[in-house]
Amino acid sequence: MINFVGSLAKNSQNLMRIQCFIALSLIFFSSCGKDENKNDQSLLPDVSQLEFWEPGAQKKISIAVLDKNNNKVSGHFNFSFQSENELVATVNSTGNVSAKSVGETTVVVRLGSIEARVGIIVDYATELVSGLVRYEDKIYDKDGFTGETVFKAARFVVLDIVDIIGNVQQTLSTDAKGQFSVNLPTNRNYNLYIFPKTNAVSGFNFEVRDPNNKLYALVEAINSTTLNIDMPLSVEFTPSFNILDVIITGAEFFQSFTQQQNFSLTAYWGKNAGTGTYYCTAKAPLLCENGQGIYVYNEVENDTDEYDDDVLWHEFAHYLSFIWSKDDSPGGCHFLDSVDLDLRLAWSEGWGGFFPFALKDWLSKDEMRKTLLSTALEMSTTRYVDTVFNGAQLSFDINNLVPDIHYSAANQASIARVLWEFYRIYDIESIWNVLDDYFKTSSEPANLELFWDGWVSLYQPTNNEQLILQDIMSEWKINYRDDSFENDEQIDMARMAVLGQAEAHNLYKADVPDVDIIAFNAQQDTTYSISTLNLSSGADTYLRVVDGQGSLVGSAENDDADPSLYNRFDSACGAFRVYNNATALASKLEFTAPSTGIFYAEISSSIGDDAYSSAGRYGDYEILIEAIP
Repeated sequence: MINFVGSLAKNSQNLMRIQCFIALSLIFFSSCGKDENKNDQSLLPDVSQLEFWEPGAQKKISIAVLDKNNNKVSGHFNFSFQSENELVATVNSTGNVSAKSVGETTVVVRLGSIEARVGIIVDYATELVSGLVRYEDKIYDKDGFTGETVFKAARFVVLDIVDIIGNVQQTLSTDAKGQFSVNLPTNRNYNLYIFPKTNAVSGFNFEVRDPNNKLYALVEAINSTTLNIDMPLSVEFTPSFNILDVIITGAEFFQSFTQQQNFSLTAYWGKNAGTGTYYCTAKAPLLCENGQGIYVYNEVENDTDEYDDDVLWHEFAHYLSFIWSKDDSPGGCHFLDSVDLDLRLAWSEGWGGFFPFALKDWLSKDEMRKTLLSTALEMSTTRYVDTVFNGAQLSFDINNLVPDIHYSAANQASIARVLWEFYRIYDIESIWNVLDDYFKTSSEPANLELFWDGWVSLYQPTNNEQLILQDIMSEWKINYRDDSFENDEQIDMARMAVLGQAEAHNLYKADVPDVDIIAFNAQQDTTYSISTLNLSSGADTYLRVVDGQGSLVGSAENDDADPSLYNRFDSACGAFRVYNNATALASKLEFTAPSTGIFYAEISSSIGDDAYSSAGRYGDYEILIEAIP
């Protein structure tokens, strides 16, 4: 634990008070009773006022004996005294009470069968200590950090009141404005421990720990009744409070459209830990050694993500989809312009890329929430920025993506843009309902195809509404729609191919797997090359040659022309990955016609054991049939 200790508290004696209350004449002689006293008598303790004592202080209880007319009876009496809880206070045979510890007890005074009871309350005198906790945050624009900073409230953070021997006396938390107040005994030595952690009672169970799984803490001496604490950038672990607040903001946004109340997430942050920022779903060696959580492990003196709110919200979105939706992403290397990713990875990163835009849009529409933004005033909320030490390594506006660079369902940026357009027409709740209600019950991989299927299933858009949304996706070369050749899944509907001329098709059917059938004239003993090419959006073709009854001709079928192309080493990533590109899952065969006549090329998506969960059921491809000389 890293501590910064302030000046010492006031050094003076602790004060306690003993409050005595009196039960007068609780037990009297009965007129029928026999006793050494001839007249009815009662006892009156002489301790009616509150007294404040120092630790170990003593006070004598004086007792008067009253007759039945409440007149004092003179003489010498042998009283007995007994404390019912000697841990709080003790009393000797002469009525001297000694305060021991905070609490309540009763001293019972007896004279024969007469009894009186004196209530004892041992307490400290208290005073109200209040204050404000803030941390210094960095302002960024499209080019990185501007050099400007702002102090923000450390909201909902846990505070411990700790005595001089290390015992926690009270635990409290700051409010939405970073303020706190607490009643403390006067003239005591206490320290205030401030943690980048929320109080789980609030429903936010968030905390930021170091790479060794230790909770960060700032320590300040309580030496005033007003304690305003500012954590500047120069304090080594101030960034942990920004990470915490960004997570809190993400949860507040999520609550605004889901009413979700219970969150539990740990972020692990270490300056110059050296491995980047990512979300782990479970414990794993090297990268995820502390288990599930967000790891903000900055590259040495370069990628400092602890103040990159967009990056942190991106990772928080992964947490949301993993916990409350379905996220099948295998993780791995990905770039904004990668158009050949595993469809599950592209979806997960696209969702993570979209989430900060929706969140910042929500913040910007309320004057109070707007103060939570760390963006420069002139910067649009539609810009995503990932800073590096001296600038921005990634900066793009979701409204300014280029379809010729960012396209297909295997590209995270195009998916983020599609979600953004859906958000602009509808809202974030409509999008999340698909992730919540449809994703969790489907056996299909979580990707953009599943999102579109869920949207159609849940909302049943009209033909016109569906056309608008399909046009949005088609702008990014995602063609979840029938192509112009439908219905070509039947042999009697098949068109004749032009040999040597490639023809573009979409594999897409809303309810059943799509099959495209293309006829071609063949001459006996002539060999033909039939291939799919220019695959996009995760298309995974399966190719067969069939006769007029739909039966396979000989062994003329092929799934992947070159299976070694799909999962291979990427030098830019330094690891193996799948390639949903133009050729890796393409099909190709050579067919020698057994007779002269019409044959049919049948193209479908790979299914069963031939299908990859990393590829798609839908997608684009071209078919080319040509005679081999």
